This record gives sequence, C-alpha cells and structure tokens, in this order.
Amino acid sequence: MPSQLINCRTGYGTTLDKPKQPLSFAADVLGYPIAIDFSQLDTMKGKLVGQKIIRFSDLSGKTVDDEDIVRVIVTQHPDLEGGPVELEALADELSDVEDSALDLVTFELYFPGEEEPDQLIMELDKFNALATDAPMPEIIKGATKVSRSAMSPRSGLVAAKARPDYASLEHAGKPHKGKTQDAEKKLVQEHLDEINERLKADGLRMIDLSNADHVARYGLETLAMERTKATS
Repeated sequence: MPSQLINCRTGYGTTLDKPKQPLSFAADVLGYPIAIDFSQLDTMKGKLVGQKIIRFSDLSGKTVDDEDIVRVIVTQHPDLEGGPVELEALADELSDVEDSALDLVTFELYFPGEEEPDQLIMELDKFNALATDAPMPEIIKGATKVSRSAMSPRSGLVAAKARPDYASLEHAGKPHKGKTQDAEKKLVQEHLDEINERLKADGLRMIDLSNADHVARYGLETLAMERTKATS
C-alpha cells in the first residue's frame, strides 16, 4: 500500500487556519489508511509548516516506520479478483513466514475431450507419493521437456487459461473434473432451472433430477423428492 502525501487544504484551495479535528486524527484517503499530525500547525499565521504521515500494517493495524516496511505482493489467493494485490506489513510480522513455507508442486491436467486444463497445486510429499514404479525425482528428470511456445492445439496440449469459477452462476453446473464445492452445489440447488437453460443453450449436458449421479454430485436429494411428489 503506497503512502499518500496529504495536502492539508480544503476542497476549495483555502488554507486551514485551525483544524476542526483533534491535533492528530486518522482518516481513509483514496482507500489508504493514514494518520495526520497537525501539531506543527502555526496557529498565529494560519500556515501549515509541517505534517507527519503515519503508515499502518495491513496485517495487524500497527503503525509502521519506513525502515521496517515489507511489501507483500499476493499473486495467488482464493479471494483474489482482478490480479495481484500489494500489502504492507512489519518485518517482525513476517519473521516466521519462510520457515512456515511449504514445498509445493504446480501442475496441469489435460483430460481427453477437455479444452482447458485443470491447474492444481499439491504439497511436494503428496505429489511424489503418486509415483509407485520409481522415485518421482527420477521420473521428473527423465520426463519429456515441454516448451510453452511450441504448444499447439493439435499437439493435445493447450496454453493454460484461468480455471472457470464454478461457484458462480456463469459456470455452476458445467461438467468438470474434481470435487464439486459446496458453493457450486448451493447455486445449483437454488437456480437449477436457470442453470439448465444456460447449459442447454451452450450445448452441454443438463442436470437431470432422475440421474442418481447428478443428484448426488449437487446434493439435490430434497429437490428431487419435492418435484417427484409435485408430479405424482
């Protein structure tokens, strides 16, 4: 969160002779929490001769000195929307981060008939445990190298795209690999007819309340019973 230089003038450009606020107050300016100290205000001449900008840690809310600020760029997080974000924190707040960091493996799954790969992250030990014929490090070293620039749709590998958010009305109910999350189940349960209309328009399979797999996948047991009674 970059610091902001606060000009203590009114919106009409006139100098504040005396602040109506206490000598020190906190404010939120352009989305950045700051504090302004008016203790340097020369009340005799009505001129601001100095000001103090206080910055806060995004993690704890504690005040941060410039020499102790650590910039934290969050590149991946389930709640991220629209790209990476920047946070500011105290160095002491992050002292144990590197020791707590996990060894992770990022990989993609290209299933037959799927245009987009599933992008997954696993802990290193769990990923290595998938190898049963030989140690995973040996398999990785002997595996075929893949160049992103050399990929083409004909090769069966396509450039990775952002995975659809199945917990949204735009994508809920679409066929996909992996576990169906509670958020997607809830959307399907509450908007089944609307979702089925979209699926039909997109040429995808619709969710069938008479299909046991569909009912179990989206938790539609109650809805299936209600509609069965309504039609009987």
